[in-house]
Amino acid sequence: GSALLDFSAKKRLGIGQFVSVGNKAGVDEVDFVSEWLKDESIKVIALYIEEFSKGLDLIECIRKSEVRKPIILLNPGSSEAAKGAISSHTGSMAGESKLIQVAFKKLGVIQVESIEDMFNYLMMFSWNYTNNVSEDKSVTILTNAGGPGIMLTDLIENKGLPLTVLSDKTKGDLSKVLPSSASNHNPIDMVGDATAKRYIDVLNVLKDSSEVNNILAILTPQAVTEVEESAKAIIDFSKSTKKNIFPLFIGGEFIESAIAKFKEAKLPFFKYDEDCVDSIYAFLKYDHKGTDGKEKSLDILELVKEKSNNRKIKISLSDKEVALSEEQVISLSSDFNIPLCTLGIFNDVNELLKKLTFKEDGLLEKKLVLKATTEDIAHKTDFKAVYL
Repeated sequence: GSALLDFSAKKRLGIGQFVSVGNKAGVDEVDFVSEWLKDESIKVIALYIEEFSKGLDLIECIRKSEVRKPIILLNPGSSEAAKGAISSHTGSMAGESKLIQVAFKKLGVIQVESIEDMFNYLMMFSWNYTNNVSEDKSVTILTNAGGPGIMLTDLIENKGLPLTVLSDKTKGDLSKVLPSSASNHNPIDMVGDATAKRYIDVLNVLKDSSEVNNILAILTPQAVTEVEESAKAIIDFSKSTKKNIFPLFIGGEFIESAIAKFKEAKLPFFKYDEDCVDSIYAFLKYDHKGTDGKEKSLDILELVKEKSNNRKIKISLSDKEVALSEEQVISLSSDFNIPLCTLGIFNDVNELLKKLTFKEDGLLEKKLVLKATTEDIAHKTDFKAVYL
C-alpha cells in the first residue's frame, strides 16, 4: 500500500481515499465501492483485489448503481504459484474468478494486469474525464519523426482502433502550414525540424477539422526541437477544445521539463508507445455514457447463477466423492443450459425397447448409447460397461 501511495505521488495523481482492508475481517470491497460510487468527489475507482470474498455482491453493487464511474481492477492470482502465494499472504484461497471477470467485463469494469497499467489508466480517466466522449473512436497521429509514427500506426490498428480519414479540405489546410517534405496524410509527419510553431499551426488545423476528435501528438527530441514550448502548445490546445489530445514524448532527460508541465496541467502524458496506445484504447472503448451492464442485466444474473453452481460442485466433490453422479451432471447441465441427448434409466431390456423407435428395415432411427449405472466405477469404458 505504501508503495502505491509513493507511486501516485510521483505521478502527481490526487488520491481522495486510500484503503487497505487486509483480511477483510470487518469490512470488505463491497462496503467501500458502494460508498465511492455515491461520493461525488471520487471520479475514478481503482481496486487491487487478490481474492473475492464477496464477488457476486460486488457485481450486483456495481450493476445496480445509478452512478457511472470508471472502475479499474487489478486481480492477480491466475497462476497456480500465485494462488499459493495469495493463500500464504491473506490466509484465504484465490477462488476461480473467470466467471466474475467476465461479469466485470460486461459491466464495463476495466481490468488491468500490472500496477503500471493501473496508474496509467487512473491518470487517463481522472485527468481526462471532462473531455470529448463522442462515438468517434478514430485516432489522428501527429509526429515530428516518421519512425515512431509508423510504429504507433501499427499499434493502434492492431488494437482495433481506426485511423482518422482526413478530408480533402483538412489535407489542403495542412499543406499550407507544412513544408513540402512533410506528409499531410494520417499519420501526419511534420518532419524532424518541427518547431513549437509548427505544432501550433497543425493543431489549429485539426481543431477546425470536423472529422478529427482524438489526436496522438508524438515528439522525439531532435537538434532543433523546442520540447518545453511544444508541450505548452499541446496543453494550450487541450484547454481550448473538447477534442482529446494524448501527448507521447519519447526520450529521457531532454523531455523531463515537458513531463513536468503535463503533470502540472493534469494532461495525461506518456513516454512509451505501448503504454500510450493501451491507455488510449481503454479510454476510447470505455462506455462513458453508462449503457454497459444496463441492457445485459440478465446475462449478469446468469453468471451469478453459474458461480453459485460452481460452489455446489466444490462442496459435492469434497465429500469423498471421486466424481459427480449422473443425476448431478444432468442437473448441472440444465442449470448451465448445456443441451444433452435424451436420457433414461432402465431396469430391463423390455422397458428400454418400449422407448426406442425403429425404421422399416429394423434399424434404430437414432443412435443409442448403453452405459451401466454405478457410482463405484468412474470410467466405465475401462470395464467395458459402455456400448455404442
